[in-house]
Amino acid sequence: MTPAARKSGSQARSQSLGEEIATFVGADSFGTDQAKAVWQKLKPAMPEILDGFYASIAKHPTLAPKLGVKGEYVPRLKDAQTDHWDYIFNHEPDLEFEARAVKIGEAHVRINLEPKWYLASYGRLLVEAIPALASRHRLQPTKLAEALQVLVSRTFLDMIVSYDAYENG
Repeated sequence: MTPAARKSGSQARSQSLGEEIATFVGADSFGTDQAKAVWQKLKPAMPEILDGFYASIAKHPTLAPKLGVKGEYVPRLKDAQTDHWDYIFNHEPDLEFEARAVKIGEAHVRINLEPKWYLASYGRLLVEAIPALASRHRLQPTKLAEALQVLVSRTFLDMIVSYDAYENG
């Protein structure tokens, strides 16, 4: 179900799913300017984060085939991931944010990625991203705490909204 169709249902919400979830997880407590600042710290680490992420997928017998023959899809997937995370940290959680997240979820449904692996992938990315942010906020515990809150809230927001494709796809 598209975000617009969901909103036009008999129980239409005053907020989009993305806005509703953002409020609940606290992503709306941090403005887009704060999220952009976190992205500027995280973006330089993305190649290393994604190298680790896709290396872990390549080693898993159930997941490796999703990367194509000998990992042929990995370069394109890394570019798509970087673009996606760039969007997550640089835009408000509005209907466009939601539509893009659902599109990502739908792509994973199409390749028959089981929901457990889809959700676990978010965890894996967080495991890779947290040390990257921590290294950029040494001796700044307050800034690190805020950066981690932004990271976790934006990640969970994307995960929950994109998971909608599994439930409604």
